Amino acid sequence: MPHTRSQGPPPKPPTDKSSFSSFSLKVSTSSSFALSDSTSQSIPPSFDFTPRSSPLSSLPTSRPPSPPPYFQMANNQTVHQRSTAGYTANSPITLPQITNDKSWQIPSYIMTAINNSCQFHGRDDEDAPAHINRLTRLCNTFGIEGVNLDARYLQVFPFSLAGRAATWLDSQPAGTFTTWAGLRDAFLAKYFPPAKASRLRDQIHSFRMESDEPYHLAWERFQTLLSRCSQHGLSDWALVEKFYNGLTPRV
Repeated sequence: MPHTRSQGPPPKPPTDKSSFSSFSLKVSTSSSFALSDSTSQSIPPSFDFTPRSSPLSSLPTSRPPSPPPYFQMANNQTVHQRSTAGYTANSPITLPQITNDKSWQIPSYIMTAINNSCQFHGRDDEDAPAHINRLTRLCNTFGIEGVNLDARYLQVFPFSLAGRAATWLDSQPAGTFTTWAGLRDAFLAKYFPPAKASRLRDQIHSFRMESDEPYHLAWERFQTLLSRCSQHGLSDWALVEKFYNGLTPRV
């Protein structure tokens, strides 16, 4: 029914926000659906008909040749030859000329004795002069035709070293030692320096018998000091006096 002026002012429209929001949502939703429907109808779907290559077509048609068993480097050298080029096993010992070179061979029992009872490692508690004496006795037990004693010492001595002592000998320049006297003196200078000899000499001069030490053990200990320091410079009478003064009053 239309509103007339005699009925007064027209009524106000409803102000409920929830109803207005729901109404707007319905309108926007319907508009979106209508727009999407119209768009889908106006723009046809596109398809890519470009031909593509198959993954199998990229594979090589033939197998490449297998690599050689070893790689060749410059000047037709292998990797091993290239890495070891210029390497020479230089020994610090040069043997003298031997007239009968074919008979030069160390007996097996000498090598066994050296490995079992004549090894020097370069420790501070080892006796370098005693090692030289043991090696000298071993080398005197065999002889080789045409080979002098000096050559035997030079050939056998490296096998009697181990540990730090062997490293010391290997670190010497090639051809350093040509005589047994030179090798022996260098060995004693390294492992029996004057300072060590001086300490042993002081122990001989100040020898004292222990309170609970038997007489025969004291004598053996005194003889060991003498053997380790042969350059003590004392006469036999002076050595007897040093030992006698070092005995305890009860003896």
